[in-house]
Amino acid sequence: MKFRRVIIIDIASLGLGATADADRFNSTGADTLGHLDQHFHSTLKLPTLTQLGLGNIRADHPVKSVPAVDHPWGFFGSLINRVQDNTPNAGIREMLDIDMHCRIIGVLNELIRRNFSVTVISPLENYLIDQDWAKQIQASDDDMAYSQLMVQLKTLEQGLIYFQPPVIRRDAYQHQMRGYKANLEVMDKQLGILFEKLDPTDMVIVTSSFANDPTFDQQYTREKLPLLIYSPAYQNGKSIGDNHYAGDIGKTIIDIFKRHSNTKFAHSLLPLIG
Repeated sequence: MKFRRVIIIDIASLGLGATADADRFNSTGADTLGHLDQHFHSTLKLPTLTQLGLGNIRADHPVKSVPAVDHPWGFFGSLINRVQDNTPNAGIREMLDIDMHCRIIGVLNELIRRNFSVTVISPLENYLIDQDWAKQIQASDDDMAYSQLMVQLKTLEQGLIYFQPPVIRRDAYQHQMRGYKANLEVMDKQLGILFEKLDPTDMVIVTSSFANDPTFDQQYTREKLPLLIYSPAYQNGKSIGDNHYAGDIGKTIIDIFKRHSNTKFAHSLLPLIG
């Protein structure tokens, strides 16, 4: 399948449970989604993410309000950050930089160099600011971010949109549980609206560049991160497995836009879908 547009939805802060190395980051027992579900007595409403397969990722450790579904829309799995730095900037960098043995390729600037459009809709983040070739839209609140996402989608013919709603991550950082739940539910509704606007040649990658369990005293927790891939071109999703790396997203994007890179540190997800 030839994709013309890719939209990365980075739900920055959403984690799915502690990684094997969580103790090195004071994150033993971290579980952003699970603890949110418990805190609100399983009243979390995420129908779009549920139908995509978010609950299927956690089939062996289910979240009551986000159950596994029999016929998921998306290709579902999980990923971890390889880098030994648990900050948001490090997670985004790992996702959007490709180590080519002798040099680092920045995915966003590489696409622009090859005449593809790239738009970044996000709060200020050092790594994203440095992508000076990309069209930058600073989003101060989620409403503005969602509005701009729809505007940019209307005009994008071929290329990439990276989208990170700012308030969700802010709520997690500030331990605002009620706001976190409410804004995550709004994001889920907006995701459903986005899907109605897509063409068969579009791909949406829903993930998170880092985790931040708001029930933990510290900021930033070391957790498994969601990986959900959706396109109207496919009627049925399936598991694509766990233990992928954030860099696999960047490798996938590079391969979609016809620059087949050779790197041992990341693997394209394209062979796993379809």
